[in-house]
Amino acid sequence: MNLFGAHSPLRTFRVISGSASLVSLFLLSAPFADAQEIGVMGAANPDLTGTAPSAQPRPLLTGDAVFSDDDIVSGPDGLGFAMFLDQTSLTIAPNSRIRLDKYVYDPGTQTGDVQVSLLRGAVRMIGGRITKTNEATIRTATATIGIRGGAATVESMDGGAERVTLLGGEYARVSAGADEVYISRPGGYARVGAGGDVAYGGLLDSATAAEIAGLFITPGGGGAPPARTAASAGRLAEVNSLTPDGISRAAASTTGLFLDSARALDDDFNVTTVNEIAQGTMFSDMDTLNDLADNMDFVDVGGAGVVRGQLTWADDSDLDLHLILPNDAGEVFFANRSITFNDGRAVATLDADNLGGVINVAPNKRVENIVVNGESVPRGTYVFFVDAFSIRGNGATDYTLNATGDNGRTTRTQRGTLRSGGQGPNFPIPRGPAD
Repeated sequence: MNLFGAHSPLRTFRVISGSASLVSLFLLSAPFADAQEIGVMGAANPDLTGTAPSAQPRPLLTGDAVFSDDDIVSGPDGLGFAMFLDQTSLTIAPNSRIRLDKYVYDPGTQTGDVQVSLLRGAVRMIGGRITKTNEATIRTATATIGIRGGAATVESMDGGAERVTLLGGEYARVSAGADEVYISRPGGYARVGAGGDVAYGGLLDSATAAEIAGLFITPGGGGAPPARTAASAGRLAEVNSLTPDGISRAAASTTGLFLDSARALDDDFNVTTVNEIAQGTMFSDMDTLNDLADNMDFVDVGGAGVVRGQLTWADDSDLDLHLILPNDAGEVFFANRSITFNDGRAVATLDADNLGGVINVAPNKRVENIVVNGESVPRGTYVFFVDAFSIRGNGATDYTLNATGDNGRTTRTQRGTLRSGGQGPNFPIPRGPAD
């Protein structure tokens, strides 16, 4: 199911430094007194609520703030994606309940603490900058899971058991009582018994990998839009891009840490499947993407578009292409890969999230595309930008961003160099005359 946002009024934010120099975001017009905002809903599907201590449940919409000690509850049609300042993200599966126990972050040192409780259902965490130096913690009824430098899912199972799966990164540590297991291979999992015993289960087979992916779609599937949405792309950019001095910049990616490249896994499992699960979507192999582009400035990967942006780079860094649509129609990026807008007459789509491990064009070119097509692609300004979460090699990566607003008749080019955590400047592309 595709997650997307529409418009709601922006709230005012400021950055406040505490005595320990840990920076938190506070909502100045919070719906409850002294509520500490710690993140924002990057996407929210129907049947999703948040409840602060001693407060009534409130519907959670795309772009809404979430607060320390919030209980987030999803029903059968509920699905949510929460984003935090260090680029940690949480995906809440349907029929789940989590509590946001603690979040502190110092952008200057890129350190902090993330603690979440899973009370029912399943959650997927993709670790951000905090997890480079400190474990993020997920607590369940029987176990404590520490996630370092990567991504993992934690799920409640029948009979009180739990399963923890490492999707990529350094490790997931699972402890209960005197038992403790470290999972260090992508696709490895541990099972926690109802009595608190912990055992390593080996590597997932393809069927179980698909089962885990299925946890993070609603039963209806098929891309039905949320029943309620709120907040513009600008709202998400405001919340997710504040710097220590309070100045906003381009919206930050929530890719999380770079997921591991392919390793020697068993015959029924491959790291591509794991990475697809980690990004919350099952996309086809890049070799099967659409064929020719309309303009010679574009590499022949990703298909044509009335509006199109193509990002290319030449090493195994993890770069992300974003597109902010006009008229507050939303933002397309890896966790929000397709948006239908203009009353269903236009669709904007990211072809695939290239984590840096897939070479689209030999010997070394990596590619991401966002295309906009439909019977009526509206006029307006389409704003592309590039985010660099993980940079490999020499500490900086060159990129090229080609874009068109007139079906490839003319092409504009932005070239730049990014270091880890950096963002390129906004690249506005006007929609040309209708075809």
